[in-house]
Amino acid sequence: MTPEQQQRLDDLLDLWEEAQEAGKDISPESLCEKNPELLPLLKQQIQSLEQIDEVLETRTDALQEDAMGDLPESTINEDLIASIGLTDAQFHAEGALGRVYVAKDKQLNREVAIKFMQKRHMLDRQRRERFCLEAEITSRLYHPGVVPVHGIGETKDGRPFYVMQFVRGETMQQSINQFYEHAPEWGAHRRNLEFRNLLSHFVTVCNTIAYAHNRGIIHRDLKPENVIIGRYGETMVVDWGLAMPVDRDEAARASGEKTLFPSNHEVRQRQATDHGAGTPAYMSPEQAAGQNAMSVSSDVYSLGSILYKILCGKSPVDGISGGLQRIREHIAQGDWPHPRSIDSNCPRPLESICLKAMNLQPSNRYNTALELASEVERYLADEKVKAYDEPPLETPLRFFRQHRRMGQVTIVSVSLLLLVLVWSAVRLGIAARESEVVNKDLLSSAAKLTAVTVQKEMDGRWFLLEKEAGNQKLIQRLVQSQGPLQESNRIPFVDLIQAVKDRATRDGVEAETWFICNASGIQMARFPSAPSIGGMYAHRDYFHGNGIDLEEGEQGSPPHITGEYLSVPYSSSNDKTLKVALTCPIYSHQEGEPERRFLGVLGMSIKLGVFEVLTGNLSEGQIAVLANFGSDHFTGRENKGLLLHHPNLEDWKESNIAKPLPRLDKALLNRLENSSKGFQIADYQDPAARTTKEKGVRWTAAFEHVKFPHQTDWGQDRGWIIIVQRPNRLGGIGIYGAMIVFILITKSICA
Repeated sequence: MTPEQQQRLDDLLDLWEEAQEAGKDISPESLCEKNPELLPLLKQQIQSLEQIDEVLETRTDALQEDAMGDLPESTINEDLIASIGLTDAQFHAEGALGRVYVAKDKQLNREVAIKFMQKRHMLDRQRRERFCLEAEITSRLYHPGVVPVHGIGETKDGRPFYVMQFVRGETMQQSINQFYEHAPEWGAHRRNLEFRNLLSHFVTVCNTIAYAHNRGIIHRDLKPENVIIGRYGETMVVDWGLAMPVDRDEAARASGEKTLFPSNHEVRQRQATDHGAGTPAYMSPEQAAGQNAMSVSSDVYSLGSILYKILCGKSPVDGISGGLQRIREHIAQGDWPHPRSIDSNCPRPLESICLKAMNLQPSNRYNTALELASEVERYLADEKVKAYDEPPLETPLRFFRQHRRMGQVTIVSVSLLLLVLVWSAVRLGIAARESEVVNKDLLSSAAKLTAVTVQKEMDGRWFLLEKEAGNQKLIQRLVQSQGPLQESNRIPFVDLIQAVKDRATRDGVEAETWFICNASGIQMARFPSAPSIGGMYAHRDYFHGNGIDLEEGEQGSPPHITGEYLSVPYSSSNDKTLKVALTCPIYSHQEGEPERRFLGVLGMSIKLGVFEVLTGNLSEGQIAVLANFGSDHFTGRENKGLLLHHPNLEDWKESNIAKPLPRLDKALLNRLENSSKGFQIADYQDPAARTTKEKGVRWTAAFEHVKFPHQTDWGQDRGWIIIVQRPNRLGGIGIYGAMIVFILITKSICA
């Protein structure tokens, strides 16, 4: 036999023994339905156990012959109960250790319950000790949640029994079953009432167990079947047969209750065969693992399992196949479904309470049963449950539920406010529609005005460059210095570029840099001074005008610009910032003269993102954006639509090019190519938006081309696009939000 088969056989034997102790008859064939190969071995094992039980039964019958004779267990000798002052005994129920009878107390004329130990267990010292311990602990726990014991004794043959109060009612298990059986037929109010009633009984159970814990006693077999609910609301915990004393903690000692020390019972250290005893479906992981050390946290877990049963209608391990060993493994690993995965209507706070009580780690559970009871009471009182992180809206909603009169006043007030808001919204909506046309016209006008302003600004810059390019001192110096930059030439060129910069400043023209290159492309001067002076820049687009920067050392075709020119965006060789350049050729003579020859270029550069002309003359809420309609090659291939100016663009450098540069999308560029006039888009998304909040903003945007008079001479469209945009108004959302909040508050108060 394999180890797996031996384990399975042991589990089947456990199931058979539990059924026998519970008074149920179960056949070997039904047990081996899924494992028919184990049937012969199981029958053999059961036969051996029955032979042992038969021997014990014979010896027990001999001991009981005087008191019980050959009466079946469901009847009782009248002389026996008469000797203790009782009459009219009737069989009531049977458990694992004893049989309960209902009889009449002649002296006080009341019904009582008598629990006798089953005769087949009389010779089992451990079971006998457990039965007597149950009687003693039950009798010494003075609490409304524990059945009062009136007396204890033994029959002539030594069979123990005890007399206790008889409670007419049903078990919590039966109450839970009835709730889930009839809940579909009940209305919401009845279901809620019955459900809260079950929770109230559960709170009473927790308080009873908390009392026992303060006396230093843990139950170890808490389950719905061991809770009796009387006809008049009494809630009592029964069957203390597995109870055992434990060391009391500081809180228990501070409660004022005296420690309960059972007498004449070796219960401080249970035998190995008793470890793991209890009902598997409700036992804690440490109890299922058979650990020696037990504490009140084990009972707290079992209470959580009872709450689980109330929430779901089933135990945490219902549906797990593979026998007792497999169930214990699932419990020890915390492998069971959460309540809301079984019933999505399960209240989230109660699920959180249940999961905390049933935490795999004892230290993470509730410290006491009282804390668990308090949490459920908070839920019943509609207070905040500590184990549950409630959403922000829940706190105000709960406040209105608890103060209904205030909530009613609030509803009336909010209703009136909403009426005013709706009326105002209608009026504002009419006004907004009337002003929308005006706003669109204003936006288009702003875009056209900005485009013209940029055009005039650029024309002024080219005019200045063209005038400075005809400066005779500059021409003479370049005629004399067409080779590499010599040390003797530096100071004259420095003076020349400084003079150009000063005259431009007086004319109100500012630029990032000013530079002069000779006919070979060598940079002869730069303001401000930089290491690039003396370098070769004939490969730059601003020098040759081919619409692309070439590799260093390459020459363009044509080799140099012939008129005013706007370069493609490029990365500065000095500080790696991204720029565009405006350049003008320098010639030795005027156009048409026979000795006219190309001497170099004079230029200025503007850093991307810094176009001061775009920052003024706009209405509140509007922003102006400048985009390059032509091509650039920053990514190694041709791209269009690069943003040159935007409030979000700061110091752009070549090191930032690893991130996608903000560009207009291709669909918009296609529309711009096919449109000679400006247009508007009412649902425009800003490509330079940085944060999630900014990306969620929608804009109304007007687009206009910046027309340059020399644009057709550049061989391709190198123009710019002006975008003036303003955020769309979202005022209606506030009204809708207020209406949603109003509906939620109303629903919560009326719930």
